[in-house]
Amino acid sequence: MTTSTLTCSRSLSEKALPPQTLNRLRILITGCSSGIGYHCAKRLHEQGHIVVAACRQYTDVKRLQDEGLLAVQLDLDDSGSIVEGIRDCLAITHNILDVLINNGAYGQPGAVEDLTRATLEKQFSTNVFGTHELTSKLLKTLLASDCPRIIQISSVLGLVSLKYRGAYVASKYALEGLTDTMRLELADTAVKIVLVEPGPITSRFRENAQKAFVENVDTTRSRHVDAYKRAMRRFDSTTKQPFTLSEEAVYQVVIRAIQHPNPKPRYYVTKATYLLGYAKRILSTRLLDCLLCKISDDENKHSRQTDAKGDEKSEIHETTHQATHEADGNNQASNQANNQRDPDDLNDLNDSNDLNELNGANNSDGLDGSDDYENTDNHRSADNAKTTKTGKTDKK
Repeated sequence: MTTSTLTCSRSLSEKALPPQTLNRLRILITGCSSGIGYHCAKRLHEQGHIVVAACRQYTDVKRLQDEGLLAVQLDLDDSGSIVEGIRDCLAITHNILDVLINNGAYGQPGAVEDLTRATLEKQFSTNVFGTHELTSKLLKTLLASDCPRIIQISSVLGLVSLKYRGAYVASKYALEGLTDTMRLELADTAVKIVLVEPGPITSRFRENAQKAFVENVDTTRSRHVDAYKRAMRRFDSTTKQPFTLSEEAVYQVVIRAIQHPNPKPRYYVTKATYLLGYAKRILSTRLLDCLLCKISDDENKHSRQTDAKGDEKSEIHETTHQATHEADGNNQASNQANNQRDPDDLNDLNDSNDLNELNGANNSDGLDGSDDYENTDNHRSADNAKTTKTGKTDKK
């Protein structure tokens, strides 16, 4: 598909266009070098939409272009790059944009006490500030669309917290807060803003999180050194985690959010997200803390038992059973929680006892960004050179 064939949809009358062309949408997706962003870009392109895939590195842009995709360079950590990326995108779409999919993000592992201010700023620069800047600059263009959508790829860690993921959790909580507020502020417009909250998804998230961990966390002076050592062993593990789904699962939710005339404000992806979201609704803060601590402790226990095979059960069952029993004993609170959920969400929960499966399955993977919870393209590395369109390199 060449650029010349993509410019006609709204510049010509509808009678001049074949039927399939009338439904083509102009879509910008960030974080498309791999994982969720790359998969969604390819699938939407295959459906005939005009998709602009944004990547931080020009080498990835060139690779996607060689594959037949429309791609631009856009670094969420650089305001200048954001402006240039928007300019290049709108040049392709002739100043029309229907859908913005904010997917670019990375996970910074490490105990909160071991994260420097600079490390937190890097995490927020990509996951929050860059995403916010891009969205704000494109909002006027989106408002001119007949069917505008803003789709935020968040995470199950935008709902709950886990040990050694504080920077990533904080960035996703911030993204969700901004999104919830924007939804209220855009209520009098045609813009539909949607949060997609995946659990474990196959991607390069673990690889990129490991780079951020090694670069930004001083493990030698931390009181968490033993946990860090176990985490480093897990980084190289190729074992597929329970509840892990492919990028296609996220795409199916994304296309639903795009096509539905009134999409839900939130979509859960993977059973892990449903179960933890359900637990947050029905459990007290103390019981939820106990549950989440047990999940983190269980993964450390599993790391020490390197020869164990299969989904090893642990004493976390006892905690989950206690929490579920207390919640079930309070019928009024449980009914109120269920009434607040969307019916579609509850249909994906086979049984509340799946909480036991969630915990015993050792579904988290230490410091590696929470089981590849989502794709990352814009992972930061102070020592990595950024390749520009002119072929020059400047330190990121």
